[in-house]
Amino acid sequence: AIGPFKLISAITLVHESAGVVHSTGSKVDMVKPGDRVALEPGKPCRQCIRCKEGKYNLCPDTMFTATPPFHGTLARYYLIPQDFCLKLPDHVSLEEGALVEPTAVAVHMTRQANIKPGEKVVVFGAGPVGSLCCAISRVFGASKVVTVDIIEERVQFAKKFAATHSYVARKESPEDAAKRLIEETGLVVGADTVIDATGAEPCIQTGILALRVGGTYLSLRARAKI
Repeated sequence: AIGPFKLISAITLVHESAGVVHSTGSKVDMVKPGDRVALEPGKPCRQCIRCKEGKYNLCPDTMFTATPPFHGTLARYYLIPQDFCLKLPDHVSLEEGALVEPTAVAVHMTRQANIKPGEKVVVFGAGPVGSLCCAISRVFGASKVVTVDIIEERVQFAKKFAATHSYVARKESPEDAAKRLIEETGLVVGADTVIDATGAEPCIQTGILALRVGGTYLSLRARAKI
């Protein structure tokens, strides 16, 4: 199983992707063979209320790449609607283009949090999206960005990449973890914003407790009981 999804047969992985257009249908006019593009991985129904509102990322019938039963993009060829292909400028490599999707997720998260200059931000999860959330928080003006993870190597990478402070989590109660996090990273009264990129129950609970009064909490992938 992958979260709530049951894997009943083999699927191709990967949804963060970029590539070169090989061929197009007769009515395609936005891209042409040879164009270098980044791919948007979720194909919505285009018919439901959320799609009509322009919030197609909330479409309940989205066919999301590499989510069972839909195959991912780690293949020689992949069929995708033309408006879900984003042309890459000449100075952007395909490797960088593959990071467009996770970077867009990080930008959306920080916009939702309405991070302001001088604020203190804690990001749980030092994987690709968590590390990018640290970077975008810095771009938005956060003066202190704390990266949190249970794996020290990830934490050290995230700090080198973008975070100003790091914190290695350990097994303890959410109350004790939040207290230690605040004390060891100098948050004083707590974080202005907490972004959870893990979906793990201990992180969700600790993150809420690490907020200052009136702070903002966002979860990228909440799937556990709080």
